[in-house]
Formats: sequence, C-alpha cells, structure tokens
Amino acid sequence: MNTRMRGLTNPLAARGHIDLHAVMTARFDYPAPMDRDEFRRLENLPPNPRRYRALDDALDLTNFLKVLLDRSAST
Repeated sequence: MNTRMRGLTNPLAARGHIDLHAVMTARFDYPAPMDRDEFRRLENLPPNPRRYRALDDALDLTNFLKVLLDRSAST
C-alpha cells in the first residue's frame, strides 16, 4: 500500500475489506499471489492500458469483483 511505502499510517486499516488478489488467487488455486494481468489472461479480459491511475484502477478492481461474483453465482 502507498501509505506503507511512504511511512504513513493507513487511515483505513481498521475498516473491513476484501483482498481481491487473495480471492482471485484462491479461486484458481494459484501457487502464488495472482496479479491483475494473470487474472485477465485466465478470464479472457482485455488489458487496462491506463493502469496506476486511481479511477482506472478502481474500475479495474470493480470489474474483477463483478467477474468473481458472477462466477460464484453460477456455481
């Protein structure tokens, strides 16, 4: 997280969250934490040419969550 890299306290640390990387990794029983590009490859999703921009990253993760929820609902 950026706060850790900058030596700052994470203001959201006490809030509950879902680690989508951990969920994606578990879904495929992957041997190491799965990155976004590997998830895209396995799910046949298009690349995100505007990575590392806050809005685009948020939309990216929202799309990943939608894929995961859609897959869960169909099983």
